[in-house]
Amino acid sequence: MTSKQLEKIIELKKTGMSYRDISNEMSISIGTIKSALSRLDAVIESDSTCKFCGIKITSISGKKAKLFCSDKCRMKWWNANRKSGNKIEYLKSCLSCNKKFPTLNKNQKFCSHTCYINHRYNKHE
Repeated sequence: MTSKQLEKIIELKKTGMSYRDISNEMSISIGTIKSALSRLDAVIESDSTCKFCGIKITSISGKKAKLFCSDKCRMKWWNANRKSGNKIEYLKSCLSCNKKFPTLNKNQKFCSHTCYINHRYNKHE
């Protein structure tokens, strides 16, 4: 069962439809409808939206919050943001040569191993 089918089942149940009516409308067995709804007793509407398409996402309490509405959106977003992803790039100044360099590590102090060695062993030349 897809997440869109599950969302439709939840919407139909909230309108007051019976299991049989939902089953007839969606062409899914009554047992599947009952099973899906019994597992989702703690369904909560979250304020989160899909990072790619912006559709509102329904989350289940006790589980990790969803970032994407579907695998299709997830793959499209990651392909578009492959290089950056969730990484934060810092612009630091080397302690040895004072050259500015980009890094992903906020604690990095040197632009290269050579600068590290020069700073450590050739102090105040």
